[in-house]
Amino acid sequence: MSAPWTTKLAGLGLLGGRTLLLLLVLVLVSASAKRLDLRLDWSANRHFTIDAELAAIIENLDQPIRLIGVWPEHPSNQEGERLATIGRLVAPALEAMARRSTFLRWTHVDNELDLPLLEELRQRHDGIHGPALYLIPDNEAGHRPFRIPLSGILPLLLQREVGGALLTLSGGEPPMVLVLQGHGELRPSASGEDGLRALMRSLELSGFRPALFDQQSLSDFGRLPAHAVLFIAGPTSPIGAPMLAAIEQHLRDGGPVMLMADHRISPELSDLLAQRGILIGPRHPLTDGFPIPSGLLSDQRHPAHLIYSEPFSTGRDGSYHRLVLRPEVALVEDFFRINQNSHTSGRLLRSPTSVPVAVADPRFAGDDGERVSAWLRQRGLPPLRAEPLLILPSAQSWVGPLASRQDPPNLENRQGSIPLAWAITYEPDERSALAGQGARLVVWGSRQAASDTVIAGDAYANAQLISDSLGWLSDRGSRVSIPAASFTPFRVEAEEGTIAILLAILVALIPCCFLGGAMLAYWERRS
Repeated sequence: MSAPWTTKLAGLGLLGGRTLLLLLVLVLVSASAKRLDLRLDWSANRHFTIDAELAAIIENLDQPIRLIGVWPEHPSNQEGERLATIGRLVAPALEAMARRSTFLRWTHVDNELDLPLLEELRQRHDGIHGPALYLIPDNEAGHRPFRIPLSGILPLLLQREVGGALLTLSGGEPPMVLVLQGHGELRPSASGEDGLRALMRSLELSGFRPALFDQQSLSDFGRLPAHAVLFIAGPTSPIGAPMLAAIEQHLRDGGPVMLMADHRISPELSDLLAQRGILIGPRHPLTDGFPIPSGLLSDQRHPAHLIYSEPFSTGRDGSYHRLVLRPEVALVEDFFRINQNSHTSGRLLRSPTSVPVAVADPRFAGDDGERVSAWLRQRGLPPLRAEPLLILPSAQSWVGPLASRQDPPNLENRQGSIPLAWAITYEPDERSALAGQGARLVVWGSRQAASDTVIAGDAYANAQLISDSLGWLSDRGSRVSIPAASFTPFRVEAEEGTIAILLAILVALIPCCFLGGAMLAYWERRS
């Protein structure tokens, strides 16, 4: 017997009432979220969510800056359509940035229709040419703008690019970083494992003024500028006597130097560093942990060797030299001025093809401390203080000869650490051109850690650590962290064992539960 129409009407009314109540709740939730400025943004390029680091940079602005986007609104050709598409993707985020501060003003200029406005900007600020995103101090006529190209990957890199540009414009005169060239170093004209383009761009965004420095530059300058940071990015061929003399003079004058090198470092550069109490490459003895100080007291050279680690390597075929380091393990927190931003970035460090580095700091020489101090005095070197930046536990790592495959040795009952990066401060030299200023060095035993293979994509914290190291060398304090590029809407950080358990649950446990439920339901119906 069918239900009476009044019962059906009551049922429909009840259903409509629940639907109406649900809609009312959704409206209230949406209104509250809008009122509280809450957003759920799972897009990879975060159209509507400003990174906390970028928000802090914007809120700390103390001068008006214009964000000017130049691209066509109604394109007339295929290239214009591509630029317009990129512009439409980044415009919401740029508008959200401008709402964060009264010092930041957003303007879109159509380069096909707003010709008078575009010409006025060109006359006022040299450097505005073609479609791009420009950042310009609004109260300074003639100031050259910071230009961000409209590349296809810009929607993913936007917050990182804008954050770095704002830091550069608000940081005053940027310190110069001279990148040594001509001796097999990483170079901007190359790519992959020999490329330096990604790091050069990252340094610009971090507020530095990188410039290439080669033999011709040395002839033009006469000597290295004492206040400039010399960045030696992985030389693999002889440096030459004139450049070696310039580097030695730069250190004597209290100049800052950052060196990234591996087992391919030239013997004469390794000898120069050994004269200043730094062992790397052929001058480093093939030992684990902090090397025996007597290695500093001889001119003996050793065969090429690397750091290997089974739990800290991506290699699973015996090639345990491709190191991927967790900040909580590898970074030495005591030297927080350099390590702080890298430690809190949530990203890993990658140090492929790494060599151990040792420093003649008497504090790390144990019973031979006085002997090492006497050796430093005999060399005429001022006292030094070294702080390890990156270390690996000896219980999980080892130093071995250069080989494509390595069998892990017995690592039980091993204590101590294997250092692969140091920050070193020397007391002022009497012969220094800068009175009262001692040399500073940062040495990282990996050439590839600065290459495009690692830096491009911003997946690792290497660029941040290098930037903070250069900031410490240039005595500008701890560098402000710039937002990282976001390529995924979310990220899960877990150990390999945890991932294996999750995969087992997804592949085996959940299907078995469904099958078991189906079998129980089938038996229930048959009974």
